[in-house]
Amino acid sequence: MKSVTVIVVNYFKAKRLRLAIESVFLQDFDGRINCIVIDNSNNDSERSAINDILRDFNFRTMFSTENIGYTRAVNLGIEAFESSDYFLLMSPDIVIGDKSVVSGLVRLMANNRDIGIISPVQVNDDGSIPEIGRQFPNPLKQIARRLWRQSDEVLITETLVRDKAPAILDVDWLQSSFSMIRKEVVAEIGGLNPQYFLFMADIEFCLEAWRRGFRVALTPISGVRADGIRASQGGILGVFSSRTMRIHVVDAFRYYLRNGWSAARPSIDRIKPAWQSAIAQPVSEDQAK
Repeated sequence: MKSVTVIVVNYFKAKRLRLAIESVFLQDFDGRINCIVIDNSNNDSERSAINDILRDFNFRTMFSTENIGYTRAVNLGIEAFESSDYFLLMSPDIVIGDKSVVSGLVRLMANNRDIGIISPVQVNDDGSIPEIGRQFPNPLKQIARRLWRQSDEVLITETLVRDKAPAILDVDWLQSSFSMIRKEVVAEIGGLNPQYFLFMADIEFCLEAWRRGFRVALTPISGVRADGIRASQGGILGVFSSRTMRIHVVDAFRYYLRNGWSAARPSIDRIKPAWQSAIAQPVSEDQAK
């Protein structure tokens, strides 16, 4: 029986979190679903609201006495259920509208053993489609995105939604708002890099997955809804008024120092990781459960 651990890092989203947790436990999945909520709010109202949810659903909680950051919180969730077959990073504003989403993602990963990280297309509450799959960034691209919306990144998702692309589309990196990760990826990389507080960690994690021969993929499986509120939304001048924007700048600086100004996806055909021999054989649908 396969196990999926859902890791939710909450930061003042407890009202929406109830819908998120409810949608997790409504999933039609033959395996075991674990769920852990790490609360970074350090707020009595948030703690009380989460405890109210806990009365109705069986999940584990961790309450931080300070905001320890997204990456450290995610890693605590991974450590709590380190034997899980899959880890599903899920933002507290996500609502899984279709009961077959988790089982569908597990099935896709079981049938495509070289995929290490996969996400479904999301739809915001207002009907817009967020940019879940993107190209690796460079400083000029990031600045340009603050000045005007670049269509080349949006088209990655639109290819799946509007142009009837294949069921799986490889992308450079995936936003970790709703991403399923194979345990072998975590074993190879070791979780998110705690040098980042909030941003850029998912980009580097996907880059490291590609470097180790794992594919990163986007699928048009539907049924996942987000509130559409970005932590770093706003123009470039927001760096002067928003602490979150300043954190983004610092995390981006760390990323470019570590990975260069224009990191690129390596050719997976030239990579022969040791894990491939262990999981290269196709599996039946029963084995995927």
